Amino acid sequence: MIHLADPGALETGRFAFAVMALGAVALIATSLVVARRLAGTLAPWAWGGVTFVLSQLVRAPFLALVTGAVTGGAQPDAMSPAWIVLVTAASLSAGIFEEGSRALILATAGRRIRGTGPGVAYGLGHGATEALLLVLTPAIAAIVLVGGILDGSLTVSLPAETAAALDQAATLFATQTVGISLIAILERVLAMALHVILALLVLRIVERGGGRSAIMRRLALPIAIHASVNLVAVIAAQAFGVLVAEGLVAIAVANAARIYWFLPKSPTGREAD
Repeated sequence: MIHLADPGALETGRFAFAVMALGAVALIATSLVVARRLAGTLAPWAWGGVTFVLSQLVRAPFLALVTGAVTGGAQPDAMSPAWIVLVTAASLSAGIFEEGSRALILATAGRRIRGTGPGVAYGLGHGATEALLLVLTPAIAAIVLVGGILDGSLTVSLPAETAAALDQAATLFATQTVGISLIAILERVLAMALHVILALLVLRIVERGGGRSAIMRRLALPIAIHASVNLVAVIAAQAFGVLVAEGLVAIAVANAARIYWFLPKSPTGREAD
């Protein structure tokens, strides 16, 4: 037996998801326009997207192994020791795999990406692809599912397990608000800004060269920035709420920009050791 959420609440939720989807589309489209203007081509933007996908293809199995080892497949309680371990592993792996993938691409297939304009475009592509996969795609899926729930096309002759899962989904969809959607878009804006800063930082590291060991040593800085911002965002959201978390992320992004701007540079215009 399926007991769906109030249709009015579902309609409100569907509208909120539409706002989220439109915000994500606007953000992605803006990134394309800016990247084209700064780089003169969309190639750096596209390589940024490839970098994000590559990093996640490697990172996903690692996280699955860690999750299985720590929890055995069970869902840990928020702020529990197991949860802290998983959040730390997820944050650290985001830094390692995404910044490592940036360095790999910029040193090989994307070696023509040089200079501030192409570097910004590269970071925008990374952030836009992340927004596509983490915000736009789920929002569109939610809109489609809510439509199917409301018109009854998804509730006909459902097995018990499927009906229970749809109940849970409908309850979740009904709680979505425009405010939550706007916060999700703000989060993506901040994430894209961070990706631009980190892309420029990794580009500077790759341009400096000095061999694989030197590049890997210098990558410790962008990895630490990336991991710490992720960790602060997740723990602060759980402990103090999303508004406080986004405020802390904004401060962290500003500090990351400050680190990049004031990073000591060599006489050639690149960072000194």
